[in-house]
Amino acid sequence: MKKRILIAIGTLMIGALVTLQSCSKIADKLAEGKSGNISWDGNDIIINVPPITDNVVHLATGTFEMDIDSFINANNTTGLTIDLSKIDSFKVTSCQLTIQNPTSADNFQDFELSALYFNTNVNATTATIGEIDNNPDTYASTLSLPTDPTLNLKSYVNDSKVYFNYVLGVKARRNTSTTLQVKIHVTYTYHWKF
Repeated sequence: MKKRILIAIGTLMIGALVTLQSCSKIADKLAEGKSGNISWDGNDIIINVPPITDNVVHLATGTFEMDIDSFINANNTTGLTIDLSKIDSFKVTSCQLTIQNPTSADNFQDFELSALYFNTNVNATTATIGEIDNNPDTYASTLSLPTDPTLNLKSYVNDSKVYFNYVLGVKARRNTSTTLQVKIHVTYTYHWKF
């Protein structure tokens, strides 16, 4: 009798183990083909653009660090396990520049070209994430740079800790006399897929 009880308990335990493994496989199969987006407002940084007295392109830089895995986990509302291996694209959705200290003489109308370039510690190749080369000659303290919706920056964020490097390039239409503090605000979208 004891032998039958032990055999029955052993069979139940093996059955439970097989069921748990099967549930995991079923969960994986149910997630297959699912996809979605996680939006990120980026980290705003301020870059100082010194006074410009010529019409060549001038560059100013700023950097910040991001824990990509933590961000994904904090913003994942799917109940699915999403990690970097499930991310199939990382794209810029908007790029806005705001001068924090504009004057009537020194603002975006002084720049005929403004561009934001980007690289990371994961991929040092510079990518243009927003650019305008025919900026209107009218007063503006805010400038939205057109972005390329097809530009996939996934290769720049394939690590848990990423250092984002922004480079702001401007070409003056006329000289400026103020060190302009330019806030950079970039929004991104991660697309994940199972």
